[in-house]
Amino acid sequence: MRFFVTALFGLVIALLGYHGHARLGGVTASASKAPVSDHVPLVEQNFVKINRKGLSKMISDCFNLYYQYLSMANYFGRADVALPGFQKFFTTSAERELTRAKDMMEYMNKRGGTLDLLPIKKPVTGDFSDGRSALDLARRLSRKLNARALVNHNIAVSKRDPNLKLFYEETIIDGQVDVIKELGDLITRLDLMNKSQRGGLALYMFDLELQK
Repeated sequence: MRFFVTALFGLVIALLGYHGHARLGGVTASASKAPVSDHVPLVEQNFVKINRKGLSKMISDCFNLYYQYLSMANYFGRADVALPGFQKFFTTSAERELTRAKDMMEYMNKRGGTLDLLPIKKPVTGDFSDGRSALDLARRLSRKLNARALVNHNIAVSKRDPNLKLFYEETIIDGQVDVIKELGDLITRLDLMNKSQRGGLALYMFDLELQK
């Protein structure tokens, strides 16, 4: 009889422990579904939601450009394309965009925002063997990035966030003007070389220039 009572008591304790654990698990699960704040009140000051979202989109844009330029660099490094100058140019471009993204992520933490990355898009692929099409795509993407930076810059001004305004100017806008000008110059020079020489030789000589 004593053995039966002991066993029954043990069974009750085990059941109570199981249900208690289940309830605890339920509480933990529901807590994990709680919304995550998009800012850190301990640090955040005058960094409004629209500016935080705009910066997150800029970071995602730079990661997309990094991915795109990396794909193009790989294309020009292929044995059936073999244009090391273009490969070097787009590798450097990819590294620039990655550095920008990291700088903006660091700034986001400094201002008390939280990062909300968007999915990275599949890079544009195709026949870039003439070189010009790759440069023109990079020019168009660079102008698009600059346009977003200008919009975000204007929003920062309207929301009276001078620190973010200055950050956009120094980190993106000033450098992007130089990037767009460089790409325009390269396209013009390649066009002039194609007019004065046979296409294949002109592209080869242009690629040698990019290798310097």
